[in-house]
Amino acid sequence: MGKYDSSRYLVSPVFDKLLEDGKLRSFLEYVLPERTDIGNIDTTKIYYGKGGNGRHGEKALKPPAEYLAWCRENPNQLSKPELAKKLLKENENYIFEGYTHPDVLIETSTLYVVIEAKWTEPRITSHTTWRREGERDQLIRHMDALLPLGNEPMRKTVFGLFLIDANGKISKDHVEDLFSNERYIKRSLPHRDNAYELINHGFCGVFTWQIIQETIGVPIPDLQKLQHEIDAKRVHP
Repeated sequence: MGKYDSSRYLVSPVFDKLLEDGKLRSFLEYVLPERTDIGNIDTTKIYYGKGGNGRHGEKALKPPAEYLAWCRENPNQLSKPELAKKLLKENENYIFEGYTHPDVLIETSTLYVVIEAKWTEPRITSHTTWRREGERDQLIRHMDALLPLGNEPMRKTVFGLFLIDANGKISKDHVEDLFSNERYIKRSLPHRDNAYELINHGFCGVFTWQIIQETIGVPIPDLQKLQHEIDAKRVHP
């Protein structure tokens, strides 16, 4: 999170305003594929920020039991195999991944949308304590926690997207290239046979805070000016 807390300075004010102005459906219509059935929006099932002021706060999502089982069955494929084996000797049910927390989770009557919000970060997150860089993408983790497993029916479609600063360090093209790469997706979901199809179907792309402002009419702060103000407060609290 660091000093430039996107949840505090961007996610909360922007989504507060989307809800206040009744523009959340317009936002979803813009970021989701055409002709998606958005269904009914229940404002009690929108999770972001720190909670309070009518917000529910970020929602913790549990990793699938099948993924945790894969980790236990394949310690040699974890980032610290010898330590993993030692921990499994002490506890055969050791849990190698905790809950994941999307910056935004929107649940309607027909779908889920998970959003990873970025601002000053140099890159997206694609690792965990036990998986190496490129082996457990953060947005894919969120989607994985909501997707059905095996022969379970798809009760609600799961979508995922990124929101980034148009003038930031993260490249929209690079991220979208990663999500079109079958190998990249499969490495994050070793417990799923149909990993690529599920994520490829649900990934909506990379959008900028600025285009949301221009398209939906929801104001965002001047991000460069905001960074300077935060820096100044740290120097002169």
